[in-house]
Amino acid sequence: MSDQSLGKISTKLNKTVENVENYLSRNEKSMVREKDGPNGDETTRMKRQIGLISGISMIIGTTIGSGIFITPTLIFQRVDGSVILTIIIWIGTGLLSILHALTYCELGTMLPKSGGDHAYLMAAYKPLHHFWGEYPPFLFAFITIVLQRPACLAITSLSFSQYIILPILNSLRISDTWKKNNQDYNTLHKLLAISCARN
Repeated sequence: MSDQSLGKISTKLNKTVENVENYLSRNEKSMVREKDGPNGDETTRMKRQIGLISGISMIIGTTIGSGIFITPTLIFQRVDGSVILTIIIWIGTGLLSILHALTYCELGTMLPKSGGDHAYLMAAYKPLHHFWGEYPPFLFAFITIVLQRPACLAITSLSFSQYIILPILNSLRISDTWKKNNQDYNTLHKLLAISCARN
């Protein structure tokens, strides 16, 4: 290796080290050291700081999904176009959602730990058995990562792509039978969904 290439490598390494030091110094204000565990070992963790706006944004982002744009039509079709039955179903599911939210509020107040559902399952099952008690939280986390999150992302991407394509096709006055039977439409729909999922 020549001296020039070694100089370039050392310059890049120095810049990388500076960037890491700057990042750590910037994030030092958001970190806190506290004693944790039975031995009183010190651990470093992120400060619990979430404001009103960020809390509301997080709740809205995790609660309102793309299903709100799809399910009204499906429910309306299943009850043969009855407006009263549709409203009754929506009120019932709204009450269930409120009970679900209140349950999570109580859990979050009683167990102020990071980890969400995994932390709640650990608190419920780990005291029951020293070895097998960790399996339900593990299985929940595994299924969430492998199945639930990818499935939600797929549904959201397909919904988004459908809502992009349909106005264009409707403006071109393309019939619904062509959309249902045409392979080009299905391929375009899926490709757009894949591009949405990648971004």
